[in-house]
Amino acid sequence: MTTIKLYKHFFILFSLTILLGCGKPDTSQLIDKALAAEHRTPSYVQRDKYRHPKETLLFFGLDPEQSIIEITPGYGWYTEILAPLIRNKGQYSYTSLRLHEKINPFFVKLESAFKEKMEKNPDIYDQLRWVHFNPKQPEFAPNGPVDMVLTFRNVHNWAKAGSAESMFAGFAKALKPGGILGVVEHRAKAGTPLDKQ
Repeated sequence: MTTIKLYKHFFILFSLTILLGCGKPDTSQLIDKALAAEHRTPSYVQRDKYRHPKETLLFFGLDPEQSIIEITPGYGWYTEILAPLIRNKGQYSYTSLRLHEKINPFFVKLESAFKEKMEKNPDIYDQLRWVHFNPKQPEFAPNGPVDMVLTFRNVHNWAKAGSAESMFAGFAKALKPGGILGVVEHRAKAGTPLDKQ
């Protein structure tokens, strides 16, 4: 192959690469859009400067076309960002404890509050999958393994409850080979035992 032909092939490949990249906003821009969205709770927005959600999600390598499970999101601080971010091309799953007669009433209140949030913003949460699980034998991905599992400020609760080992085993089962587990946790004092977090 002559040098001229090589240059032509290179130019065609380079042009295709540029064209394929045009018109597709990068993840950073999409996160910015989600962070600025009107549906977000004002008190949550105020905590962005402390929790650094954009930097955190980019560090984890999040892609809006991935299948993502968020573990026990509570009132949905990150859910308000993740659900619209993943909605169009990916799949977002919200997981919470399976309710039963003896469960702490706090979790009943939590579930009710999040359902209300979903009802107020159907255009944000209409594609959300809700998975209930048993912390002793959690099944987080009933529809098959996913690209990413995320959890924010929860590990200390599982450590105190004695369910950390089963939860992490559930994460491993839920992830595709090469999938990413993203964990954000409070910083304990040095030397604090896991079950005293």
